[in-house]
Amino acid sequence: MAWTAQAAPTCEDNFKSVGDPRNGQAFLSSVTVAGLTPRSALGQVRRYAKDEGFETGGEVYDAKGNGEFFYVQTGLRLPLVFMANAENGGNVAITVKLARGQAVKEEDARKGLCDILGKVKGGKEGESIANAAREADGVDRYESVDATELSAKLEKEARKTASAGAGTLSFKDMMLGGSSSRESSEQVAQALLPFYARYIGKKYRVDGQLYTVSHNQYSGADQVAYLVTKSRGIFNVRDGADMNGARFQIQCNLAPDQKAFFSTLKSQDYATLEGTVMNVTGSSIEMKDCRQARR
Repeated sequence: MAWTAQAAPTCEDNFKSVGDPRNGQAFLSSVTVAGLTPRSALGQVRRYAKDEGFETGGEVYDAKGNGEFFYVQTGLRLPLVFMANAENGGNVAITVKLARGQAVKEEDARKGLCDILGKVKGGKEGESIANAAREADGVDRYESVDATELSAKLEKEARKTASAGAGTLSFKDMMLGGSSSRESSEQVAQALLPFYARYIGKKYRVDGQLYTVSHNQYSGADQVAYLVTKSRGIFNVRDGADMNGARFQIQCNLAPDQKAFFSTLKSQDYATLEGTVMNVTGSSIEMKDCRQARR
């Protein structure tokens, strides 16, 4: 009896539509490619998303090397956020979740996902495409910023992003998620997705004065938060430290090899730290693997 190899499922085969269109559907698909690493997969998705005019964000990887990357279709009242996931073993998937009231034909969603996934290649050819895309986007470069200026910029952007899709919710509800309605909370989360997608995985070299220096007994992380209060008036008088909690927070978890440096720090010291954004909310960013950077 002759045996024939079964072809791997295509992106079109793997395409799924989930949910009721009236509530906002999710569309997803995936492919498995021999010789494909997570970094190669996400770099290639970046290249092809950029070619289609999408806004591209950073990349985040876990300890096993699996990663995720977000890109955004702008020009809509509520931008569409796409999430690409790549795992060891050559699997790469893309998911997009529509907001309530948004509608896309399934055939258009399938084409949009598969036009990108169908181009992903394994081996050296794929690696070359991915590396060039990552270099062009400056993915691995650190952006030098002042902590107070970064806080003010992100606070303004978070407010603008949330208000675009959160209707009549108060600013407090939008920033802190404190809404009396589950539907409103979901609306806030959906509205903030483009903001999350834009900054997750970004690399910063942050300079400023420290507000808190602490050790998290639960996670074991050494943590610092920057003083980000504003200066006001013609004499440029800075708000007191007790107002820091009202501002957009910039926080860092130091890398394990920074314990000696961490032991020298105390509140109100100055520090320049390099790290990668690992968490984004409407009121803060948290960076991981932070290390002392020379000014």
